[in-house]
Parts: sequence; C-alpha cells; structure tokens
Amino acid sequence: MRHGITPTQVNPLAPDQAAALTRDGYLLLRGAVPAAWRDALRAAFDAGVGTVDQWSAPRGSGWRHALVDLDPTVQRTCRLPLLLAAGAHILACPVFLAQVEGREPLPGGGHQPLHRDGAGTKAIAALVFLDAYGPDNGATRLVPGHLDRGEPDEASALIMAGEAGDILVIDADLPHGATLNRSGRGGVHCCRASCRSVIGRPRMRAAPSAMCGWIPRSCLSRSERRGQAGRSSLLQEDAVKDHLTKREQPDRSKINMNEALEVKYWTHALGVSRQELQKAVDKVGNSAAAVRKELAL
Repeated sequence: MRHGITPTQVNPLAPDQAAALTRDGYLLLRGAVPAAWRDALRAAFDAGVGTVDQWSAPRGSGWRHALVDLDPTVQRTCRLPLLLAAGAHILACPVFLAQVEGREPLPGGGHQPLHRDGAGTKAIAALVFLDAYGPDNGATRLVPGHLDRGEPDEASALIMAGEAGDILVIDADLPHGATLNRSGRGGVHCCRASCRSVIGRPRMRAAPSAMCGWIPRSCLSRSERRGQAGRSSLLQEDAVKDHLTKREQPDRSKINMNEALEVKYWTHALGVSRQELQKAVDKVGNSAAAVRKELAL
C-alpha cells in the first residue's frame, strides 16, 4: 500500500553561507542541534547498536553502527531548516531522505581513505556530531571544493573539529573520509544522513516508514537521471521499500567492477577507494571473500 507524500518547502541559505557552500562544497553548521535534543540523540544511538547481522549490507570493521532512522528526535534533526537549506542548495532540485544511521569509530579504528560517496549521482551527506570531535577521535577530514583537483589529495585535506550539536553538510562527491580514532576510547558518535535527487518524479508516493530506503540510480528513468534545472527546492521524503523489494538483488558473493552501483557499494562497505578495489580484484579475482581477505578485512 502506498501513501501520498507531503513536500516540505525549503527556505534559502543566508548569502554568506550559500557562497561558502558553493565554493567549498561543504558547510559546518555549528551548534545547529538544540542542546535539549542531544541526550535523546545519544540515547537513540546507544539503543540502536546491535550485531553486524542486523544490517542488510555489510558494515566495515572498526566501527559501532546503530539503527536510528525511526527515532523521532533523529527525524526532527534531519528536518532542521538549516540542514534542509544546505542540502537544497547543493542539489538545487526536489530531493528525498535516503538513509540515516549512527556510527562510532572504535579505539584504533575508523580510518577511511579519501573517497567520493556520490560519484556520478546528485547526493549530499550530513554528519550530526553527538560529541566534541577533532583529529584524535575519528573526526571527518575532507578536501574543500576549491582545492579538489580530481584525484583525492591528503595534503589538501582539512580535519574538522568542533563540539556536540554541530552538523557537517557535504556534497557527497567531495573527497572525504574518517580519521583514525587514536584516543584509546570510543570515538566521536554521529548520525549520518544522506539525501538524493528525485527530479522528474511528480507522482512519487511514500511508504509508511519514511526514512528507511533509497532509489538506486539504475532504477530512475533517463529523464530522471538527466534532471531539470531551475526547479523549486523541496524536500520529499520517500522510503520506497516496495520499490526495493521488487528489484532483483545483486550477487554479493561477487564484485562487478563494470557496474557503477556495485563499485559504489563495495568501496563503501570495504572502506577503500575505487582504485584500491580494482587493484585487489585484478590480483585475486572478483570473489568478495577473496577481495576481503586481500584487503585484510
């Protein structure tokens, strides 16, 4: 059964914020989460932590992961006006909330190579920090847009630092990655949300759970992929669970380097770049188990 969606009108960013986001590809919204919400967000994180098999897709080692998408305070946080405004500014079209999850780097874990989550797609990521964060406890580093020359460059990366309640909004195509948690204890807790473009879907419907699914790019029509410029900015939430269950599920025992969505899935799941993944596949073949062993995961 499908249900009609209720679009949310998004107001524009302040001119200085819009200019910074256009130039840098990211915006750090300091203190954006109300102080009164932060304990509830942390409680939602702790309540959502479970075993690896609670996830439909593999999660990388070195992290605690939490299911938080149905928590009401998490949902309110994802609808904060500044967060929506930043997302709408990057995508410049109607979007839907794709997924929300919690994560914390374990001691000695969390490091990711610089990578692009949104290569070839229109997407944003937002990190809601639940603790103070910096270079010692697994904070995010990124290469600002005006310094991005194509190949991810560690020399150009900046490590984010700030306090609980900050939200980092980034263009998912910006090179970024978590740093190593060298604090000797649990690292920075955060909730990670992502939004994607839904241009050209005027008759979209939402499933009852509004923050659980996403539409793979391969499921969009040609006109939807191409998009339309100049549309008003609306946030449209769409879980599309029924859409996902009707798709043929990929064979996760093999890694298909010829499929962009497969490559994106495996680089995210294994915490490696496309080049590192290709090198491993070239060496040991496309067996996912063999590649995991080669990457020592």
